[in-house]
Amino acid sequence: MARRNLNHKMFDSVDISTSQTQSKETNTENVDQAFVIIKWTGTAPIGAITFEGSNDELNEIKKGTEVWEELYMGLVPISVTGNSGSHQIQFNSMPFKWLRIKYTSTSGIGNLTAHINATTLGA
Repeated sequence: MARRNLNHKMFDSVDISTSQTQSKETNTENVDQAFVIIKWTGTAPIGAITFEGSNDELNEIKKGTEVWEELYMGLVPISVTGNSGSHQIQFNSMPFKWLRIKYTSTSGIGNLTAHINATTLGA
């Protein structure tokens, strides 16, 4: 198996004054570990971040008929509070084909960016 690397923004300065139902799906197939950096800025944003995984096939993703399950992160949900802040998530294994982020807004205004970097070990 060849090495595979991912490096892109799942959210790119999205408006967090309203809920963001989902980030763009990230295909994590053949990736062993990942690191996601989440940053926000604004005026008193309050909300929650959750991660969701799916093992459905690409054709289900394209049709919008895939099934997503919320991933237990130990801190579900991850709180967004304060005028600015950040949170880091490290995945030591990727037992799902697809990953996405969901943001649920409670109040405030601001922007949120989430950047993933993932790789295959060995190979």
